[in-house]
Amino acid sequence: MRFDPWATLTDTEGYIESAFVIKKLTRGLNMNPHFLQDLFSLSETLYKTPRGKKQLNWLIEQPEMNALIQEQWRPEPIDLDQLSKMPEGSLGKIFATNLLEEGFDPKELTEIDPYPINSDREYLLHRNWQTHDILHTLTGFNVNTLGELGLQAYSFANCRQPMHLFIMTATLFKAGDSNVEAFDIILSAIMRGFTLGVKAPPLMSFKFEEGWDRPISEWREQVNLPNEPSIKDSAFMRLSDFL
Repeated sequence: MRFDPWATLTDTEGYIESAFVIKKLTRGLNMNPHFLQDLFSLSETLYKTPRGKKQLNWLIEQPEMNALIQEQWRPEPIDLDQLSKMPEGSLGKIFATNLLEEGFDPKELTEIDPYPINSDREYLLHRNWQTHDILHTLTGFNVNTLGELGLQAYSFANCRQPMHLFIMTATLFKAGDSNVEAFDIILSAIMRGFTLGVKAPPLMSFKFEEGWDRPISEWREQVNLPNEPSIKDSAFMRLSDFL
């Protein structure tokens, strides 16, 4: 029996929802995971699809994530100056030092939040946004294009949400005309992200912000991440995240 690629689109709703995704894909190649409005805009499209709904429900049903949702826990605002004074080797110290050296202050993004939390989906979107730069620090993925690609691969393997797959696929789409050497590095970043992400529980469920003062090595051990960089992956790894 021949495979029918249109079989899943026979109902009107499925066809319309898939069309939304295609339309978003063609114009959203430059969305930024640092910005909440970009995540909300993208999620409004992706979570309308049957696959998006299924993957959202999967994450909500994970015990660690469900407990956090039921608690409706929210972290305190980030103060980089305060975090930068924490002990050497702590998650907070390394997190703040990197962001300050890069000239990035999350207060620019977090002080104004026009999006109230009215559903589990919106809670998860906020948590994804809140932990994005924390995951950069824990995983060691750089904030350049290759590092972002690796982190999106990690996040998709870790929590299976379609927005991460979209960002990763969109980047690959743009990279298709790269030379062989560059494309190999791109694939290496994705492979490392997948390899690390599938081994850990959903990282969005951890209250990292209550443990800024803990050694980053302890956090990595708890969430099953390596505490040493892979030198061969230096094109997309931020070595300053490792002691």
